[in-house]
Amino acid sequence: MKVKNGFGLLKGFSIEAIRRYVSQAFWLILEKFVRLIFGLGVSMFLLRYLGAELFGKLSYAQSVVTLFLPIATFGLTEVITKELLIGKNKEEEVLGTSLFLRFIGSLLFLILVNLFTWFYEQDTEKSLLIFVMSLGNFFIFFDVFMYFFQAQVKSKSVLRLQILSIVLSSGVKLAFIYWEMPLIYFAIALSIEAFLNAFIYFFYYGITSNNFFKWQINATAQKRLLRVSLPLLLNNALAIIYMRTDQVMIDYFLDDFANGYYAAAVKINEIWYVVPMMLSTTVFPAVLRAKATSDTLYQKRLQQLFGGLAWLAIAVAIFFYFSAEYVVLIFGGQEYLASAAVLQIYAWAGIFASLGLAGGKWLYSESLERIIFFRTLLGAILNVILNIWLIPLKGIEGAAWASLISLAVAQVFSNATHRLLFPLFKLQMRAFLLPLQLIKQKISPRKS
Repeated sequence: MKVKNGFGLLKGFSIEAIRRYVSQAFWLILEKFVRLIFGLGVSMFLLRYLGAELFGKLSYAQSVVTLFLPIATFGLTEVITKELLIGKNKEEEVLGTSLFLRFIGSLLFLILVNLFTWFYEQDTEKSLLIFVMSLGNFFIFFDVFMYFFQAQVKSKSVLRLQILSIVLSSGVKLAFIYWEMPLIYFAIALSIEAFLNAFIYFFYYGITSNNFFKWQINATAQKRLLRVSLPLLLNNALAIIYMRTDQVMIDYFLDDFANGYYAAAVKINEIWYVVPMMLSTTVFPAVLRAKATSDTLYQKRLQQLFGGLAWLAIAVAIFFYFSAEYVVLIFGGQEYLASAAVLQIYAWAGIFASLGLAGGKWLYSESLERIIFFRTLLGAILNVILNIWLIPLKGIEGAAWASLISLAVAQVFSNATHRLLFPLFKLQMRAFLLPLQLIKQKISPRKS
């Protein structure tokens, strides 16, 4: 049955399709809400229990592991769903070949991250933390099955599993805090979290699929997947350098206390990032549908998406700027007061991160994904150079400035220099005019 009334987006959609969309949107919002609430709660207890020095060590070890993580994914995260959606590619062949390649990638990840600690890291405790966390992340090759569920449009099942994983991993961390366990146990908790996030999909596939253990490893499929995924692997590696190099450099130039103060500010600031991710994921299908029907409507919805995300980020940045000390005291207590100055700077990065998130959606809708690599490369190079320059001069505040500047240049201002990206730059700049546009819309009907 089709909806034949004039309810805008609902027109032409079956009742069943509308019901399925609403159900999926509900589970998406619920998953982000659970992630936000549990993230806030666990972070507050963890910061206070560990203190700045131990939290700095844990954050540094997590950053080192994350730097090598793209090797484990082999750049296949964006490829597997698309391969499964192509009718000529069999489920058993895609899953079997992807699982094999991801397993090889995980082995390389495990070897390289621990070779790094062997040759570079002099602190035995940090080396042990990195080793333990790398063991849990070794098993992320099992998340191949998450992309299978996405391809089958079973996102409700995926989101339920993600909620379960969030609750279980948060419970483990809170239990370790309650039992007053030493630092290594929190590395174990993060390792368990990484394992659960991947293995839970493998388990669910096993109890719901008739093709369990019928996978095939195909040489032709290997070549095809590698040809598509290797550029993505390089892009993902640059993105991680872009995001995580600051904490590794703080450890090199400063100390564990400084890393703890910085990591606490970043953690507090990034907790709310699930909100723009949720909004963009929910709204973007409507943007794509508008593109297929009317360019005017498409541009209008794009501008609403950009403006909404930008002003949400501006509101959060203003809040953190004026209440940084109070927020830090609530989360970490008196010990973390040095984090407040970092939070006041880093909070403004959320504006450019949100515009970059919306920009990524625009690039996808315009089939310009290939340009993402060059923006990421620019951001990674700039971030490394600025960190090397600013951390010795300004300490952890210098690292915050490095992240803010590199994010602004790579995600927004670099778009002004490229002919194909200039329309994106205009969308991003017009986002700041959203209040004026709303006022104009409010006044216009009265004039008429």
